[in-house]
Amino acid sequence: MKYYIVLCGLLLSILWGSTPITGQNLSERDEVILKRLFYHYNALLNPECIKLPPGEFMERFSDLEKQVQVSMDSLTAPISRGKAFLYNKQGVLTSLGRYVTQKDVEGAAILKEELEKRISDLNIDSPDLDLLSDFEIRSLLEAYYNWKAPRTSMAERSTSVLYNIKSEKVRRAYALYNYKMMIQLSGSSFLSEALAWDFELCSVDSVTLQEVRTLSKKYKTITKGQVAYDFEMEDEKGNLHRLSDFRGKYVFMDVWNTLCHVCVEDLPLFIRTGVRYRDKDVVFLTLSLDLGPIGWKKLLDQKNISRSIPHYRSTQRTEFINNYCIYGMPRYILVDPEGKIVDAWNRSPKTPYFESDFERKIGIRNE
Repeated sequence: MKYYIVLCGLLLSILWGSTPITGQNLSERDEVILKRLFYHYNALLNPECIKLPPGEFMERFSDLEKQVQVSMDSLTAPISRGKAFLYNKQGVLTSLGRYVTQKDVEGAAILKEELEKRISDLNIDSPDLDLLSDFEIRSLLEAYYNWKAPRTSMAERSTSVLYNIKSEKVRRAYALYNYKMMIQLSGSSFLSEALAWDFELCSVDSVTLQEVRTLSKKYKTITKGQVAYDFEMEDEKGNLHRLSDFRGKYVFMDVWNTLCHVCVEDLPLFIRTGVRYRDKDVVFLTLSLDLGPIGWKKLLDQKNISRSIPHYRSTQRTEFINNYCIYGMPRYILVDPEGKIVDAWNRSPKTPYFESDFERKIGIRNE
């Protein structure tokens, strides 16, 4: 878990899109059946079922499978049957697939053949995937890759979709979504740029291509060596300062917000880290993105936050968020003495190897 708000954003996007899309000229009866089918296998995901011996788990799975088949047979519209087929495959992958790959139950892998038999007719390049919502597409493809290629990365899976699936809707729902998550989490990188080139080679959708190009160009403005955007901030007394005021020293910023629980929880460690490097040419500062000073100052007092390092609030919140591509917090940004970016997605002080990585970046050599 790298950023709390990023994960919150992911969760909200999942919740927002988690209801199966219906209403596509379907009968009310078909809609009700489809909604039930989408969640039908969830009954097997509770810890009690997952820990069952293979024989007992398969009995419960088979009972649910029969119920699903009866429901599928009762559907009337071709669209309903196409969606139900895919819902069923996803349910099999997330339930039986999860059970087969676990290591806590002896002999669970014995059901691997049963799983393979049930998903052998799943074609992820089927036009029927266009019937699904974006969330449903991502859910199905993640379940598929978790089984077929569990060790592949988000970038590798996205590349596979771009080269092996012709549907632009599926490419947008899965590969473009992943590209956005990658670049928002870690900034522009070799992997994100490689994936951007894959879009250029595979996608024929002008909207998708323009979106990728825009994001790639924007995030390159805050890569290592680029001049950091100067901005205004105020201290607790209302005095105004600018990032450029600290030229000649490294500046390490903790970008946070009082509504971010993890941000508030991590402040003391950031402050202690700043105190530890006090005799070095580096300024540690916290930068709040709260809308006004009242809540910010109140929290600093209520939590008895140490004033061992300076605390500021951005007075150009919108511009700062846009210029530094703030999607999740806390964000840690390191700027060098010349005002150039060292790392706009620096490690958190609470992560492993922070100290050695940070000291390398600011030029401290341990003898």
